[in-house]
Amino acid sequence: MKRASFLIMIMLSLALVFSVSAFAATKMETKAKTTAMTSSKAAKSTMAKVTKKININTADSESLTKIPGIGPKKAEAIINYRKANGKFKSVDDLTKIKGIGPKILEKIKMNLTI
Repeated sequence: MKRASFLIMIMLSLALVFSVSAFAATKMETKAKTTAMTSSKAAKSTMAKVTKKININTADSESLTKIPGIGPKKAEAIINYRKANGKFKSVDDLTKIKGIGPKILEKIKMNLTI
C-alpha cells in the first residue's frame, strides 16, 4: 500500500512539474510574440511617417517634421536658412544647418529631394 501511495505521489508531482513548465513556456511565447509585434508596429510607424520624398526647397514646417530626426526647431532652421539664402542646391547643403551633420544627413537623405 505504501509503495502504491509513493508511486501516486511521484506521478502527481511529475504531472504538476510538467503543467507548470508548459504554462511557463506558453507565457514566454506570448511575451515574445507581443514584443515582436510592438517592434514591428514601431518600424511600420516610422516607415509610414515618410511615404514619399520631401522637397526641402518647398516643404513647410509640418512636412519637414515628418522626417525622422527633424523636429520643429530643425524644421524652422531649414525654412529660415532657405529664406535667407535661397533654395538649396543639393540635399547635402543641409549640413549648413546647425544640428544637421553628416551622420544625421545620411539617416534622412533617403527621405529628401530638391
